[in-house]
Amino acid sequence: MTTVRLIEEQIFNLLKNDSLNQTWVFFGPSSLKEDIALKIANFFENNDFVIPTKNLIDLKIIKKTPGEKISIDDARTVKKFLSEKPLKSRKNTVIIS
Repeated sequence: MTTVRLIEEQIFNLLKNDSLNQTWVFFGPSSLKEDIALKIANFFENNDFVIPTKNLIDLKIIKKTPGEKISIDDARTVKKFLSEKPLKSRKNTVIIS
């Protein structure tokens, strides 16, 4: 079993048992981080631990180019989004890429 698959299996087990901590920070290859975060967001919203095939309502993605800083407006947007009750999901999810 690959390391990535093992990590995904452990996260999935935490999700199933409702034992996942409130905040997670992933680091490593960009596509790997985003794939796992998208799967978590999709599990919260659709109870399915796969990369979503459609946009998720309770997911906010902030994309930045390498070296680009997160602006005050970005921080305000994230703060406002996280303070709102999710519409469909159990939790709001933010990905800063």
